[in-house]
Amino acid sequence: VLQPMTLHDVNAAFEAYRELRGDLPAADVEPTADQLGALRQKIHEGLVPYADFAVWGPYGSRIEKRMKFRSSFLDVGGEWKTIEVPGPASFEVWEECWEVFQAAAIADGLATQATLAMYSAEFKSRVRDFGAGCWQLCVEADVIARSEQLVLEHAKQLALFSASPKSPPFDPNRPWESVIRAVA
Repeated sequence: VLQPMTLHDVNAAFEAYRELRGDLPAADVEPTADQLGALRQKIHEGLVPYADFAVWGPYGSRIEKRMKFRSSFLDVGGEWKTIEVPGPASFEVWEECWEVFQAAAIADGLATQATLAMYSAEFKSRVRDFGAGCWQLCVEADVIARSEQLVLEHAKQLALFSASPKSPPFDPNRPWESVIRAVA
């Protein structure tokens, strides 16, 4: 159950963002209090900071459960089938969702702008490499990276850190920074 953030905590998160970025996030990338709270709760409960871009994006609840795109595939009988897939319909829509996630992550101290920009740039590069015709595969790869590979990389880095606490790059005070960087 989502524990809503207090107004004080929301204001503190936006102030942290402003201190790091020089201004508050623009309206089209500003996370809602619920988005900030959900990300913070996941982090504090020791969960992976994954946000489902089928329900997470600009303007919060106004787009929840609305993002879908059509994808076609060749079935076993040799016929093309078209299905609706939850998620952003294009890289441009994915990027809008990412920008909101990035603003929330920066506001909560999850990772630096540089690391989050690196992930986005690497994903954009893969989308360019494979083309719009493979958008569904790109979305699936991103979901796996952010929901599964982050978990595995975190466990790997934590084990290395536990064996040798002075071994970089893992920082227990900001554990997702090096994990996101490695997955990117």
